[in-house]
Amino acid sequence: LLVESSTGQFWFIFFRNGQIVYSTDPDSNLNRLRDYLYGLNLESSLERVVTSKLGINVLEYGQIWALLESRILTPVQASKIIHGMTIEVLFDILSLCQGTFAFQTGPALSPQLTTLKFSLLSGIVFRQLQAWKQFYPLIHSPDQCPAILKNENIPTSLHNIRQWLDGKTSIRQLSRYSRKSIFAIAKSIYTSIEAGSASMVTVRAAVPTRFKHEAPRIVCIDDSMTICRAVEYILHNDGYQVTAI
Repeated sequence: LLVESSTGQFWFIFFRNGQIVYSTDPDSNLNRLRDYLYGLNLESSLERVVTSKLGINVLEYGQIWALLESRILTPVQASKIIHGMTIEVLFDILSLCQGTFAFQTGPALSPQLTTLKFSLLSGIVFRQLQAWKQFYPLIHSPDQCPAILKNENIPTSLHNIRQWLDGKTSIRQLSRYSRKSIFAIAKSIYTSIEAGSASMVTVRAAVPTRFKHEAPRIVCIDDSMTICRAVEYILHNDGYQVTAI
């Protein structure tokens, strides 16, 4: 399933027999996976693994399998990462006010590590998005970066991620580091803001500074948006910056 927002951001969800196998935001390249690994103190592990021998043509998913083959990740850890990634993608997609989508049938993404029931996860995310409205206008995006103003009145739920409340780390990243939902992190931050012990900083850049690098740029021109997005996704995985027209 390809979903595209009215602003041009897009996501892919891979299904098999109606169950979600994997979900991705192509713009994140490997930065999203690095964030999840950072929360497990395995941030540098991607530099130590070779490409999976399984012939997986989706970069991030292939890297997860390479980490499994190298015994750096356990199957349980990898499944939890895919679960977190899927919740994150559904949170973005189900919060859209306007967009387009297209289904494409083809060979299922394999090998298959885990399957997730869409109706169950979407129900959880819908409830979170309904409750999210209470955070406005103090918090309006998971890409906002909270900062500690004073150590008083900091909720216990934030103690284990206090070192990252520096105004440079987004709610989305905090969720990846701590393996807590975006909603749970935002709720704790909202409580801290109300208590005057935290504040929000301007939305961060799309690519974290520590991973930012210049890549060759390619322009893809086609009369089918689905083809444009498919090409864009494939080339993103090979490290290119892509503009679809």
